[in-house]
Amino acid sequence: MASGLKRGIVGLFDQGFSGLSNVLMVLTVANGLSPTSFGSFALAYAILTFLLTLSRSFFGTQLTLSHERSVAREQAHAAFGAIVIVSPLIILVVLGVGLSVNGTNHVGVTAVVALAAPIVCIQDVLRYAAVAVERPAAALISDISWTVIMAAAVVGLVRLHGAAILALWLGAAVFALVVCVIFLGVAPGLRAGSRLLRDRHVVAQSVTIGAIAISGAGLLVSIATTRFLGPAALGSLRGASAMMGPLNVLFAFVSLNLTPTLARRARARDLDFCVKLAAVVTVGIIAWASVLLLLPSSIGTHLLGRTWTGTRTVLPWTSLEYISLGIAATSTLWLRVRHAARSLLIRSLTYAGAVMLFGISAAQLGASATAVAIAGSAAAAISAITGWSQVLSNSYHRGQHRAARNGRRTLISASRTTVR
Repeated sequence: MASGLKRGIVGLFDQGFSGLSNVLMVLTVANGLSPTSFGSFALAYAILTFLLTLSRSFFGTQLTLSHERSVAREQAHAAFGAIVIVSPLIILVVLGVGLSVNGTNHVGVTAVVALAAPIVCIQDVLRYAAVAVERPAAALISDISWTVIMAAAVVGLVRLHGAAILALWLGAAVFALVVCVIFLGVAPGLRAGSRLLRDRHVVAQSVTIGAIAISGAGLLVSIATTRFLGPAALGSLRGASAMMGPLNVLFAFVSLNLTPTLARRARARDLDFCVKLAAVVTVGIIAWASVLLLLPSSIGTHLLGRTWTGTRTVLPWTSLEYISLGIAATSTLWLRVRHAARSLLIRSLTYAGAVMLFGISAAQLGASATAVAIAGSAAAAISAITGWSQVLSNSYHRGQHRAARNGRRTLISASRTTVR
């Protein structure tokens, strides 16, 4: 019990440093680039995020649902090998989509993000593997090393601008990956990875399809925002997401750490656990959003440079979006540990449809990034409502089935007593 609590605390710290490294990276890049260049980076990073979500959903889901450490270690080797196999494709996707939208004006920015994409995907999957094999310290050390490097640039120990900042981020990603590989002791299993790419895992496929829909919808909204409102508008939205970034620690902790914990417990306690978790997550998000909304402009400008002006206008709506996403994440946890693949897919597709419909319409018809932020908030609210409707509906039907079974057992018992 004590060891499990210790691993949970280490996992929580790991999520904190992982989120912090990402926030520091965005702040560093935003300070070193013009709003337009940062918007081009934001688009390339949105493509990377799409691919990272795909990798995390397919490989990470299988790792978190592993019931034995030995199986999780085998899957870690396979997932490592699988991403190595598809790395050239990952790079080409980021380059191709990024250059087709941004053009060649910021080709260096897009190229650096493209090279970083497979490295980030591997390091992220190995973080899942570290938790699954009950060695979260490996992920923690890896993320601390990444954070320290990026923090050096933020506090001014390393003074870089433009492409040099992106090069620093790429180097930090490589170093963090090497650290994780050494402490976790895994190597890419190319044969196992090839098999893993062909294998079917019902829950992983459901989660992956849903993730593709959601992240793909977000990517299309980013492209539409760049096309209709300009790169600077997308930079404002990316800046707001970065400011809310520490809250991603909560979301990742629910997915990465609480899924295997809850999966190995009795199912009767799931609903009570998820309701309490939803309350805790909501309070945490409101507290952080309040801090950001009261942040003086001088501090905001110091953190995001000229991008802060646009970011400040969309922050209230981004805050509402994150509240809904936090509530939705707790319903996803309940559905995932019960292997409710169909419900997960329906929820994901509903959310993706709302993101795409609202977001693209807002980008095309709205006058600023604020309209897109409002659309994202509305779509997230639909996701939360859909997810918890599924949870309550499934719980109600399960209760009815249980009552019916108990009733049949009572009748059978009574009939036996009468015969005697």
